[in-house]
Amino acid sequence: MNYIATEGECLDSIYFKYYGLKFNQNQYDDFMMDNFKLLLKDTLDGGDEVYIREIKPTQEDEIKGLYGIDI
Repeated sequence: MNYIATEGECLDSIYFKYYGLKFNQNQYDDFMMDNFKLLLKDTLDGGDEVYIREIKPTQEDEIKGLYGIDI
């Protein structure tokens, strides 16, 4: 799915908007790599397209904190 950003949004806020507050490092990394063309921007321009892939939860999903530390 493609999401059209509004002026001033950040990739982080869009990630949490669609995937919720349950942080998953692998999922976050995939999201960032899917949108690598936008990584150099601090904030997005209105009209930037952000790709959001559908994530199917699995039992192996673990919540990891910063630098892969278990929470």
